[in-house]
Order: sequence, then C-alpha cells, then structure tokens
Amino acid sequence: MAALLLSVLPLGAAMAAGSPINEDYTAIIKLSQQALESAKQGNADAFVKAVGEAQSLAKEQNSTGNSVTLGRVGGKFRAAVGAAKAGNLTEGGQAVEAALAELTKKKGPIGRAEGTQ
Repeated sequence: MAALLLSVLPLGAAMAAGSPINEDYTAIIKLSQQALESAKQGNADAFVKAVGEAQSLAKEQNSTGNSVTLGRVGGKFRAAVGAAKAGNLTEGGQAVEAALAELTKKKGPIGRAEGTQ
C-alpha cells in the first residue's frame, strides 16, 4: 500500500507543475488594437486613453497572480504612453505592437512561449 501511494504522489506533483497557465488576454489585446488604430489616425489622446486602460487591466489581472507576460507587457505600455506624451506616436505604436506580440505568443505545454527554455 505504501509503495503504491509513493508511486502516485510524484505523478500528481509532475502534472501540477506541468499544467499550462490559462491566462485570458482578450480584453487587453482588444484595447491594444484600439490604441494602434488611434495611432494610425494620429489621435494621441485616444491612444493614451486606450493604452492606459490596457495597462490598468494588465496590472489588475497580474495582481491575482505573478504573470511574466503581463509584467513584460506593462513595461511596454508604460513606454508607449511616455512616447505618445512626448509627441512620438510612431514609437508609442511600436511599443504597443511589441506588447501585442508578447500577448499573442503561442504557449508551449508548460506555459512558456515556444522556443524558450
């Protein structure tokens, strides 16, 4: 009985450690896309508003867990807002595009982006 129990415990721990992290970035992606549209139209105020909302949502989502992706995205959003406020919508748009790339990266079986170790 003890041998059976000891053989099952490591299997359960391995399954828990290898489970993918199910994070839903749908709303953040939508706001990021709205920000990019605003940048293309040259509307800095709408850009800053959309990026600010995406940044707040990412921060809120990250408060319930410690997401590496949301941490990276938060920095890109801060850079985008700073660039837009400095009058450089192109640079701000590039930062949002980088954030979108991070958010839409395909995850591997253990929650890491494919191709990373």
